[in-house]
Amino acid sequence: MLNHRGKILETTVRKWCDQKGMSILALAKAAGYNQSTFYRHIEKEDLPYHIIKRYGRAMEYDLRTVFPEMDDSDVIVRDKPQAPYGLKKQSQEVQDEVNFWKEKYYTLLELHNKLLREKLESAGL
Repeated sequence: MLNHRGKILETTVRKWCDQKGMSILALAKAAGYNQSTFYRHIEKEDLPYHIIKRYGRAMEYDLRTVFPEMDDSDVIVRDKPQAPYGLKKQSQEVQDEVNFWKEKYYTLLELHNKLLREKLESAGL
């Protein structure tokens, strides 16, 4: 008898999400799926292992502990945790980028206002 891979994945994901305080929606997005796709996946008795592996990578969890029959090719568990919910940049990097674009905006705005004043002056307004 075949184990229902979708139901096993669902149990594992729900337990993991509860422990980490992460929503299933956020985990599905981190795995590259949307929430409705997750619910379709868990209904499949013979859910392909490549899909299971994507959830494992998103969870940074080796799902071979739950699916021992799954081969170890392409199973990636990160050593260094990344920012949650797929965020890649740290807050200082984000702030630096915001400041860069703000300064660029102000520079262009000043140039625009200068050109506008010159145009109005040359038109006698």
